[in-house]
Amino acid sequence: MTEFDKQLCYDHFEVKAFPKNTIIEIAGRIPQYQNFVVSGILRKFTVDAAGLDITTAINPTPCFFSSHTALMERKISEENLESITDCVLLRVKRDDVDYLFEQGKTIHQFTILLFQQIMEEQKQTAFDLVNLTAKERYLKFLNKYPHLMQQVPLQHIASLLGITPQSLSRIRKEITA
Repeated sequence: MTEFDKQLCYDHFEVKAFPKNTIIEIAGRIPQYQNFVVSGILRKFTVDAAGLDITTAINPTPCFFSSHTALMERKISEENLESITDCVLLRVKRDDVDYLFEQGKTIHQFTILLFQQIMEEQKQTAFDLVNLTAKERYLKFLNKYPHLMQQVPLQHIASLLGITPQSLSRIRKEITA
């Protein structure tokens, strides 16, 4: 990253800490920040018509984590963003994202790669939900993110995998038996 781009980041990102179980973004509003998770775990979730809480994403490692489409299109988000653990975020205001994209050559290139990666991850998640069994989805998740099993409540993992907590418990027993 060039020194100019580094300075742009220093000038526009702010450090913000959130305690565990804090709603950081509320569904029904236009997201105002792009978040980079420095430490901790966040989840995105929505509430369906029956009032069920459905986890749509969990950050497995430090990464950018927001309601990306709503943020970039300046549309009302259908997702909430919640801290599962204490978190430290680097946040940049939505209005500053465009400025950074225009001014920073490295930032411009990185942003394009970031959104390509996000789209690929969403595509893979949709593919897995349609083509893998619940057990296969769980094993894939466990293999890819073993550290999350101790930090994320099982009901959030079950929801993310598209299964009930009871089914997840049954699968876990089956695997350890």
